[in-house]
Amino acid sequence: MFFAYAIFFLAYGVKHINIDNSLGDVSYGVYIYAWPVQQIIAQFFPGLNPYTHTLVATPLVFGLAYASWNLVEKPALGFKKSLMAFDINYLRTRLAALS
Repeated sequence: MFFAYAIFFLAYGVKHINIDNSLGDVSYGVYIYAWPVQQIIAQFFPGLNPYTHTLVATPLVFGLAYASWNLVEKPALGFKKSLMAFDINYLRTRLAALS
């Protein structure tokens, strides 16, 4: 029951913290890496209670998500503009050749 109150306190009682400015957009990485990390921890440490399991898994998941954002996702988003420009220019030249 404590965690339910803690969630409501953090959601409504604390000033908004813009974590994206400091960590980047780690949400997709958390989504992708949470389940595999939890399964690996459960496999290698079967005696952990759920609270300890959460305390072990959370920093690992956020670390992987942070690395994923900075090493994969953010650089890949840098290609978005050039790829979109390539497609538009390619289509323009093809359409001009047809008419």
